[in-house]
Amino acid sequence: MMAADQLVQNWQAQDIAIVHDGQAYGLGVAEAARQRLQERGVNEVMFEAIEPGKTDYFDLIDRLQAKGVDALFFGGYYAEAGLIIRQARSRGYDIRMIGPDTLNTDFFWRVAGDASEGVLFPSNRELRNEPDAAPLVGRFRAKGYEPEGITLQFYIATQVWAEAVEKAGTLGLEAVIETLRTHQFDTLVGSIGFDAKGDVTGYKPFEWYIWKGGHYYAP
Repeated sequence: MMAADQLVQNWQAQDIAIVHDGQAYGLGVAEAARQRLQERGVNEVMFEAIEPGKTDYFDLIDRLQAKGVDALFFGGYYAEAGLIIRQARSRGYDIRMIGPDTLNTDFFWRVAGDASEGVLFPSNRELRNEPDAAPLVGRFRAKGYEPEGITLQFYIATQVWAEAVEKAGTLGLEAVIETLRTHQFDTLVGSIGFDAKGDVTGYKPFEWYIWKGGHYYAP
């Protein structure tokens, strides 16, 4: 898992905590991070859940400070992540946060404000600045919608599925799956295919991003 490997690479000798929101996605990525850390020989000093939807996480921040946590992996969504890092910074607590791809939205910055500076997360490749994507991005923006996050990836996935159905000549699931595994598809990110497990080939789907100045960038 990219997030856990980043933690090991940069904070192995320091204290790492894993916090999650107790929901299916947040708990899932937190447990995956924990497993990967342990595979790399690192044990976290804290693994616990928060109650999502609260407006005050200072009790969590107190516990993180008491344990001397240097780096926090948060499994959950932008609202809680933004509030936790903002309240930590209001205490002068220079903890480093790494989150999942739920932080790839401007709503995270709206919650965290300047405290978002330096927050890291892995996410699908940012496609809005790809030259070939300019016409499509323009169409989204003309309708008042900013295609952030994985909007364009979903668009590509829909196009690939439609092309696979056309090539297969049927909506039958098995036939479409077989077509996806045995053909290449021209997309905004070039020619892609899928292996026997369904993983994409010909395209590196994930990159690291960091929040700076109210926007996220690939470092």
